[in-house]
Amino acid sequence: MRRPLLPFLGLVVALAAIPSGPATSAPPAAPAADPNTVVVRSAGGSKSFTVVEKGNTLEILLPSGERLVGEPKGEKRKYRRASGGAELCEVKPGENGFKLRTSDGKLLWKVKLDADKIKVSDNEENQNPWSLKTKYEDKVKVVDASDKEIAEVRFYPDKTKVKSVAGIELFECSSPRRRTASFGVLALDRIPEEHRAILMAEILARRR
Repeated sequence: MRRPLLPFLGLVVALAAIPSGPATSAPPAAPAADPNTVVVRSAGGSKSFTVVEKGNTLEILLPSGERLVGEPKGEKRKYRRASGGAELCEVKPGENGFKLRTSDGKLLWKVKLDADKIKVSDNEENQNPWSLKTKYEDKVKVVDASDKEIAEVRFYPDKTKVKSVAGIELFECSSPRRRTASFGVLALDRIPEEHRAILMAEILARRR
């Protein structure tokens, strides 16, 4: 006489209800990127510039590994090396722009912020400037004093790239920052790298 199957089936159901192991938790979410930190890398990633805004203080990490700190003093921002030493330079705001000067007030670079362009020159009159033309929807044109295009800042949904006039990629930034023309300064290779980094950081801080 065959035994009824119901008790056996009940055992199978009971075993199936026993968890086989601890519940697997979802992987932790990636930490949110700091919106006050911007990293710009050269093509191939051989060097990078990092700008960190801490209130009115700007910190710049150069490709050399040297860190510059720009701290507000009165209306100016004074820059020094984080490793120590005397002040390197200062940024003095002016009408529609600012000046990068030596610590004793000698002009190095003048930046004028117009509605549709940003001019960078080495003289008080802003003569023969480089210009970052900001009137375009998806890019910024970088031109020399003769209005010849030398580079462009191109905006993409997830990044910003700086390209030469031949289309060669020079720099890239994927930091969570609004579109900015400031990266175009990095293409002005006649300006010393340290000065370019400061000019870029100052334009970036002014949300241009």
